[in-house]
Amino acid sequence: VFGAGERIPAVLLGIVTLVAGMITGIPPLRSTTLFFVTVIAWAVISGLIELIAGLRARKTGDPFARDAILIGAVTLALAVALLLVNPAYSLEYAIKEAGATFTLTGITIGVGLFGGYAAIVAVFLGIAGFSPRRTSLTPADTGVNASTTPTAEPGDAPARPAGETA
Repeated sequence: VFGAGERIPAVLLGIVTLVAGMITGIPPLRSTTLFFVTVIAWAVISGLIELIAGLRARKTGDPFARDAILIGAVTLALAVALLLVNPAYSLEYAIKEAGATFTLTGITIGVGLFGGYAAIVAVFLGIAGFSPRRTSLTPADTGVNASTTPTAEPGDAPARPAGETA
């Protein structure tokens, strides 16, 4: 659950994804070109939202900032990869062992790139979701009285745990 003021990127991502899904759901508009235009536009807009949100969160020390930056960058990489695919591409090839000819098309490559992106993001976010996060402990959390805790001065040697020698 996001705190107050932290919901804007999630809401924007939801809106962008909903609009992209609604556009592709209009039957007369469905085409290979619409697939590429919609997915590229979605990837650029959502990638920028995620990347900017991650960069802003990094300034505040948010532990999830690194994940947002990476997912934003990977989403922008998807947009670049799809821009490099010609939607009208068509390559006929034959496999002798199968006794058949096949056609590799631009839409096949585009859907494959999108599927690869989705798999990478799903695995990354799955691992990130189940990974424990370090939290910084305050003196109140550790039971140490902050007023009696010694502070390090410039030039002081690093403290060693009790019983440890140099």
